[in-house]
Amino acid sequence: MMRIIRHNRGLLYYNDAYHLVLNGNEAGTDYRISINTSSTKLLQSESELTDGGDNATLSTKITELDQFGDNPLQGGEVIEITGTDHNGNAIAQVNLNITSYTTVSHLIDEINDAFDGIAVASFENGKLYLLIRRQGTATCLSI
Repeated sequence: MMRIIRHNRGLLYYNDAYHLVLNGNEAGTDYRISINTSSTKLLQSESELTDGGDNATLSTKITELDQFGDNPLQGGEVIEITGTDHNGNAIAQVNLNITSYTTVSHLIDEINDAFDGIAVASFENGKLYLLIRRQGTATCLSI
């Protein structure tokens, strides 16, 4: 017996997150999801960003992060976002000017703008993730 399975897939950006959308002819039974690890790489921060000991969220203000310890940011500082693409070429540096209103979400948005689709930054449970769509050498990020 020959079984024909048809799939449609897409990526939906909704509510500040990416969602994989799958459609098939036998809904709920015919999905086999795999990631091509030769062209995809996921990097994550070594530790969580925290605010008052709790994991930071997208709405956490950069100036309220615990990571700055005895030298908290006041506003007026600049975060420099640099890195390389999958071919080892430098991406254009992006500067994020810190104000008392700058949030982790602003940082994620600026990283995504800097990498312009070759890598996608996200933030979950206090950790920064960078999903790299690569061919050739690995993409890198410096903040």
